[in-house]
Amino acid sequence: MVADFGRGPAPLRPPLPSPVPATRAGTFDHPRAQIDDDTRLVLAAPPSALVMMRRQLAIAPTGALRDTVPVDEALAGASRVLLTPRARLGAAWTELPARIAQVDDRGGEPRVTVDLQFPQAMAGRQVEQLVVRATAIDWGPRISLRTAPLALPKNARLELATGILEPGWRQGPVRFVVEACEGQACAPLYETLMDPARESDRRWRDASVALDSYAGETVSLRFRSELSSAAAEEFSLPVWANPTILVPGKSDRSAPNVVLLSIDTLSAGHLPTYGYFRDTAPVLARAFELGGTVFDNCVAAATSTPQAHMSIFTGLYPLEHGITAGTEVLDPAILTIAEQVRAAGVATGAVTEDGWLGAEAGFGRGFDEYRENKSADVMEPAGQVDKTFRAAKAWLTRHADQRFFLFLHTFQVHDPYAPPAKYASLFPTDDQGRALGADAPSHVREAANYDREIRYVDDELGSLLAAMGELALDENTVFIVASDHGEAFLEHGFLRHSTFAYEEVTHVPLLMRGPGIPHGLRVSFPVGHVDLARTVASFFDVDPPRGARGVDLRRTLREGNSPLDGAFYFTESWGAVANGPGGAPIAFFAPAFSVRQGERKAARYRNGDGSARSECYDLANDPAERANLCAGATSEPTDLAATLDAYQEVAARHRAQLLLADGARTEEPRPAPVDPEREEKLRALGYVR
Repeated sequence: MVADFGRGPAPLRPPLPSPVPATRAGTFDHPRAQIDDDTRLVLAAPPSALVMMRRQLAIAPTGALRDTVPVDEALAGASRVLLTPRARLGAAWTELPARIAQVDDRGGEPRVTVDLQFPQAMAGRQVEQLVVRATAIDWGPRISLRTAPLALPKNARLELATGILEPGWRQGPVRFVVEACEGQACAPLYETLMDPARESDRRWRDASVALDSYAGETVSLRFRSELSSAAAEEFSLPVWANPTILVPGKSDRSAPNVVLLSIDTLSAGHLPTYGYFRDTAPVLARAFELGGTVFDNCVAAATSTPQAHMSIFTGLYPLEHGITAGTEVLDPAILTIAEQVRAAGVATGAVTEDGWLGAEAGFGRGFDEYRENKSADVMEPAGQVDKTFRAAKAWLTRHADQRFFLFLHTFQVHDPYAPPAKYASLFPTDDQGRALGADAPSHVREAANYDREIRYVDDELGSLLAAMGELALDENTVFIVASDHGEAFLEHGFLRHSTFAYEEVTHVPLLMRGPGIPHGLRVSFPVGHVDLARTVASFFDVDPPRGARGVDLRRTLREGNSPLDGAFYFTESWGAVANGPGGAPIAFFAPAFSVRQGERKAARYRNGDGSARSECYDLANDPAERANLCAGATSEPTDLAATLDAYQEVAARHRAQLLLADGARTEEPRPAPVDPEREEKLRALGYVR
């Protein structure tokens, strides 16, 4: 049970939004807070927004900068804000002293004066970037929130976490207290002191509180916090993460948990399960090919990361969910599978690696906890599968006795391909048995390192599966392995992904194991990303996200291929430029669309003059896509041509219907809030230019 905590204290400006009741799926307007790259739903959070971002800024010889700037609408109503400035000189970021500023709302447009003093090392120089964030501090030193009366059954416990937002770390220790109240009489249930001077207190502190002494009674819960020694002008920024009352129930092995793992950039064609010559993934082969079900032909909904993942989360194609450039925010009317599952009282968590899947863009919607493991140097993005899976093990340990949905995502096999040193001697020869020396073509050497990365991820996956076995979770947990898109190594004259929709990019792995999943089954008909939201929903016996396309793949496990017979699966390409040999740019004019039905595939690309060209393939007889059956004057197959003709119009109509169904505005997707470090990461990954 998730309590509805109503509105917050009157002194807060603007008024505190009400947390979403458990009966409502959407979490767009639910307050959330991030500490140590871990975003969680909270009872309340002070509004915060970027108020200044300058590039290539010349600093005066005195080091002083003073400017008055408008305040973002998110801070409307705030009277005081804490300004936290950061500047980048070269590759290094420097935090400047934080300052409290008054918001001047005279004249109808709230403004704040940014008054900074740069360190001597920056005086008289040009900094690459200046970023100033403002956080409302009208809360003051004390916060108090109280629930409506709650009837507490036997053996109930309260799960929660406490934390202090980073702008408040310099204010000193904060005491957190949970009380049970009957009328005006309140008694303490839990108390903890967090001191941000300690490194360990600069992250969330999880707690589990027994409610046995109030079994059978109706009480309100009060959440209080205060600075341990507070003057009137001081403030604190405490947050309470997702307080949830849990009640033990009967074990139901027919109602499994679900873990969904996305191995970013993993091509099905580089796995032995799909016929690859190298033994890149023995754990996958043993645990999923032999111990589960393999879908032989899963079609990516997009050739790049954010578009494809949002299709996995929503069951919609990119033109329908609205994430096309990759920098938009998911519209509130579009729901995710995590929101649907959470509304049913299921614990939801995610561990991802930084890049495209930012919580603020909508990927964190519906997750109680959304951790983003970030590279130490944002200019050198690197997968961190060991850290990601270690966090996953910790999360599973804390939620082992609950019903849960856990999403995991790793960039480990994404370029740059940099496997750990102990994998350097693995796969020393090519597919012809020739030694891979320094004279081998660069794309061949890159493919070998890519394969070594896959083997590293596979080894770490074995450790994760073993940990789940120790927690007795393998008996009641469905584990799904997927990818957003594959990777090209000059099979068709280009490298990487995000543009051309050939099989090396669009054919992605999909494997399942767990209760109710047949062993050794292979599903041959094409399936797609858009099937996953319905499939996950069926495991939890909840409705899929509104308007979700696709089918419940569990039907194929019961009925064979018949539910998929004749289905069309689309792929969208929104990349800006392709990479040829040596990384040379190849013109690409987005968007492009492709469709697959059975073993037939057709793609349409735009030329520089606005005209279109088509490529058609018979994958049964030409899996490498060498013979373009639409070359020259030959036209596309009639039914595939008709679906591509109508695709954009149908997708636009479906999106409009989804927005109208929720009373939303039919407007263009909004851009995501600017995060300078995330932008640098995407630039380093080659997605932003």
